[in-house]
Amino acid sequence: CPMSGRCLESAIIYKATVSSTDGEKFYIGATENSFKIRYAGHKESLAKRSKSTATNLSVYVWHLIDRSLEYSIKWDIVKQSSPYRCGLRSCDLCLTEKLIILNSDPSICINKNSDLMQKCRHSMKFKLVKC
Repeated sequence: CPMSGRCLESAIIYKATVSSTDGEKFYIGATENSFKIRYAGHKESLAKRSKSTATNLSVYVWHLIDRSLEYSIKWDIVKQSSPYRCGLRSCDLCLTEKLIILNSDPSICINKNSDLMQKCRHSMKFKLVKC
């Protein structure tokens, strides 16, 4: 487990710190499911070139790989939040993630400003279009 035994926690904001000879940068992400499930998606995007644009983290890591730089990733939980519940106007998980990205140093944060403008992906499962 990359999170020291906390991989089964859900509804979390996590931080991936990428250390390389280029310096240290970090990526902020959120998952409603357990981190173990989300981590599997990250592993796939970091292993397969066809999935290299899945997240800003994978784009950055593949940029390091293309430059033949060694890297290591350290995973941490930044905050536990509550998942979206049907009927609410906002998603605490998404808002917390956006707030943490906004408060971080943009020179070392891998996330892009376009991440802040995305709609909540956790509320989609409650829409009638999914039926």
